[in-house]
Amino acid sequence: MNCRSRLPNCRGDFSKISRWLLCILLMSICTVWVVSACAEPYAVQSTAEIIGGSQQTRAVIARGDITQIDPAELGALYDALLSGVVVQKGSSGDYVRTLQKLLNALGDKLAVDGSIGAKTISAMSETLQNYTCAPSERLAQLEFDRLIFALAASRDETFALAVYGEGRGNDVQYARAAGLTRSGLFYSAYQIFRKLELDNFADSSARAAACPQKWPQTGELFHADEYQSGECSLVIRTNQSVDGATMVVVRDESGAIVSGMFIEGASSAKAMLPHGNYSICVGTGSVWFGEAEAFGTVAGAEYSRITFSGGAAVMTLETGYETTLALDVNAHDEGAMSVWADALSLSQFIAGQ
Repeated sequence: MNCRSRLPNCRGDFSKISRWLLCILLMSICTVWVVSACAEPYAVQSTAEIIGGSQQTRAVIARGDITQIDPAELGALYDALLSGVVVQKGSSGDYVRTLQKLLNALGDKLAVDGSIGAKTISAMSETLQNYTCAPSERLAQLEFDRLIFALAASRDETFALAVYGEGRGNDVQYARAAGLTRSGLFYSAYQIFRKLELDNFADSSARAAACPQKWPQTGELFHADEYQSGECSLVIRTNQSVDGATMVVVRDESGAIVSGMFIEGASSAKAMLPHGNYSICVGTGSVWFGEAEAFGTVAGAEYSRITFSGGAAVMTLETGYETTLALDVNAHDEGAMSVWADALSLSQFIAGQ
């Protein structure tokens, strides 16, 4: 039987599954399959468990929509690994290109050149450490199984649980949270790691503690390229406490983000924008989870939409003028526009609703 064929539906056609498993047995697998995150030391598994691991890996490979990598490429690499091939420093060719694509699908940014050097080795080791707590500088069947597990768990939780079983729930959640950190979604990852911490799972406590990010410098975090014209000046001023910070998101009338500002403590930030109408949302807090999720929903985090005279949700910036908005200022500010605020949830703040 050609072992590169797609895995049959595991809910039926048991004769095909049996023939497929027999093929794996005849290949005399001598590597160990363990993908349980951070489960050390790695005990030698039974033949049935090794075959089960291969079956699960094949199931993920067969699902082409789990990634943009061609399943045939993954299958060819896996067949080679099952036959004893090891991809390591000095390797080159199609197997290396497939590995580089797989690592990129898991959050790396490698050149897909088919040659393994220091960057690819480092990326593979760090990726395995990030998702499964098991770094390695060589790719054999065991490491490939772990990478495929990480891919499934981080891309589709429901699918991963269906393939690997509810008993692997914490492993799946851990890999999912690891994937979120690579996507810059540190608060979402923080929530998962905190739940895993209750089960004292792996190093989830340390991973949760690492999710809060260092505050960026006061000023613009980002500015849309198509809004580079400096016709108008928008200044945001706040009297936030010394242990707090403010994130300001400016959107155009279509809802697209044109500027994002970060203000530490009592300070101000400026954005130069073209003439037009803009809406402004503000988030405040003391624990920063990055641009994508601001201050999360930890104690003290608040979000709001700024409204103007008459309840207007947008303000107009006039060519040649500097407009100053004073936020949370206790004393009357003669040089600032009077504004009000409507409370938002974190999801509304992110979406600009």
